[in-house]
Amino acid sequence: MLAYVSGEKVYRSDPNGGHRSLVTAGISPDWSPAGSRLVLIRPFRPGSITGRIHVVGARGHGLQPVGKRRDLAHPVWSPDGRWLAFDGFELGVHKRRLLPHARLFEIAPTQSGSEGAFVSSFDAAWQPR
Repeated sequence: MLAYVSGEKVYRSDPNGGHRSLVTAGISPDWSPAGSRLVLIRPFRPGSITGRIHVVGARGHGLQPVGKRRDLAHPVWSPDGRWLAFDGFELGVHKRRLLPHARLFEIAPTQSGSEGAFVSSFDAAWQPR
């Protein structure tokens, strides 16, 4: 199954483009390792690439927010399906367990320097098992 974004909505279809169906509103989908859920971002402003992380069933049922931050982007599942890694707007790369009230762990901070210089950290990718 393929998940993709069109018009700030997440769709799923078979790999040749057939049997297209709407999953939910959002951007940046990533399949869980078992393929039963998607993680995605729900932006608060149209056209934004950041928002709140949500997890939803493959057919769009059971939408659940993950944490309270509203400035996150590009979530990706860990190979064991227990963690998410994601970008924090101007904060760097973080990870979080999929447990209620789990805390964020900073992995690679974005570093600010003098005169507006900074080194950005973003686009995490997990190594497969």
